[in-house]
Amino acid sequence: MLRELQAVTEGLAARLQRDVAIDDPRMRLLAHTAHHGLVDQARTESILRLQAPPAVVGYVVALGLDRAGKPVVRVPPAPELELLARVCAPLRAGGELLGYLWLIDADESLTEQDFEVIAETAQSAAMVLQRDRLLDDLRASRERELVRDLLSADPEVRVAAADALAALEEPQAGPARVVVVNVPAAVDMLADELIAKVDRALDRVARQLVPRRCLRLVRVDHGLLIVPLGPGGRDIAPDVARAARAALQRVLHGTEVRSGVGDRVNELADAVNSYRQARTAVRVSEVIPGFGPDVAWSELGVYRILVHLPLDELPEDAIPPELLALLDSPSGREIVRSVEVYLDRAGDARAAVDALKIHRTTLYYRLGRFAELTGLNLSDGGDRLAVHVGLKLARLRGSYTP
Repeated sequence: MLRELQAVTEGLAARLQRDVAIDDPRMRLLAHTAHHGLVDQARTESILRLQAPPAVVGYVVALGLDRAGKPVVRVPPAPELELLARVCAPLRAGGELLGYLWLIDADESLTEQDFEVIAETAQSAAMVLQRDRLLDDLRASRERELVRDLLSADPEVRVAAADALAALEEPQAGPARVVVVNVPAAVDMLADELIAKVDRALDRVARQLVPRRCLRLVRVDHGLLIVPLGPGGRDIAPDVARAARAALQRVLHGTEVRSGVGDRVNELADAVNSYRQARTAVRVSEVIPGFGPDVAWSELGVYRILVHLPLDELPEDAIPPELLALLDSPSGREIVRSVEVYLDRAGDARAAVDALKIHRTTLYYRLGRFAELTGLNLSDGGDRLAVHVGLKLARLRGSYTP
């Protein structure tokens, strides 16, 4: 694409003996020619930095060139910006702005016939940009399909997808971890618009933080990134997860977003395992207090076991009935909460009272009342385990939410 644009600009420059440049819609330089005549500081800086100076970008935006009704328009000089007079041809295809074609015209000597030549060249440049955009869209669509297959339940489909992705340009290879960010159901936005916004946000994060190619996929309720290890084998997935969560919260206007990170996998075909772990980490953090907004699978502790149980199929008495009975009253829930904190801290009374912000005597009173009301002895290893696991199951099932 860049080679074709360069040929287009050089052909026009040779024909009109003017300096020609093409920018994208954000005024990042795509192609430019050797100098013909006067060149101003704005053009020089654009060539050096591959981006027009911010003040010049603001000047162009204020002129409304993206909405110009004519195929070629004159741009007045701006001495304070060291900007000579120019002509600009907005590059459009299908009503979409694809960029700008510029010629310096300090003495405003370009004629109407020259404008016709410029307009024809602008059409050619727009066709090149549109074709490249379509090819990019096709490549991105194909990549999304392969990432979906990479997460399939069928091992053969996963291996075929990994092989196909490896055959693409700049393949992602080597160890990686999957990052998942949830998209809350409460977001008031059409599905297509929501997916597009989340996809752009994840793409920006990946470009900023991941030095290598980073596969991604967005679904209605979550997005994911397959994050390869950074330079020197550095694990950058946690940083990417935090940045992705923050980016989505901005896009979704402050709606709470959570991220999860799966374990490392060495082969792309195994990414589905890290993906499942990351999704589970998000789900657990949503229903279990104590986890922050960014959680790794490796941090879930006993929940890594409990989440594999068929919670909907467990009978009611899988959780000690005496324990469930206490959850029916505020005073009972207060006692249960104290017991849970005490057990979470391995029976360390000092750590428990610090966490609960109560007196030690109050803690011992509640532990005693728990034993009286349930008949369960926390000094007995079996009862202690049954209570502790029962509380975690109750949380996962939603029957215990202090």
